[in-house]
Amino acid sequence: PSDITSLDAVISLNLSSNHLSGMIPNDIGALHSLESLDLSMNKLTSEIPSSLSSLTSLSYLNLSYNNLSGRIPSSRQLGTLNVDNPALMYIGNSGLCGPPLQKNCSGNDTGTSHVGSNNHEEFELMTFKFGLVLGLVAGLWSVSCALLFKKAWRTAYFQLFDEMYDAESMYTWL
Repeated sequence: PSDITSLDAVISLNLSSNHLSGMIPNDIGALHSLESLDLSMNKLTSEIPSSLSSLTSLSYLNLSYNNLSGRIPSSRQLGTLNVDNPALMYIGNSGLCGPPLQKNCSGNDTGTSHVGSNNHEEFELMTFKFGLVLGLVAGLWSVSCALLFKKAWRTAYFQLFDEMYDAESMYTWL
């Protein structure tokens, strides 16, 4: 029920086993004083609203045994709840996917706004890795070509190694 979001001073809200149906209101994140939220064993549908992540006082959350679906929003706040077994608060929702559940989300899941940022972070990481490898290959190739085609560089390069080898040999004799 969307009316619960007007209870801005509520600290604990237990609506478990009340045969509630419909969606969890997106405005649930406005309940800044909320420390405990139990919506388990109802008939709630749709996705978990990402606004749950803004409940910084929340220390207990139970959304188990509903009909929730989509990607579980990831945030530091939700990650601190039920540290021993974080999947327990989502159990019984076969449509949910993503951490902390073992079920991975496919690319077709709409998920929450977190999905886009996660994909962007993955893209940035892949771009960085590609650039790093490309730079390494280009650097090694240019040095190799210089040594292959410039006799003066090749001579200087191998003289340096000869001198280093001679110096190393000298130190081992002393």
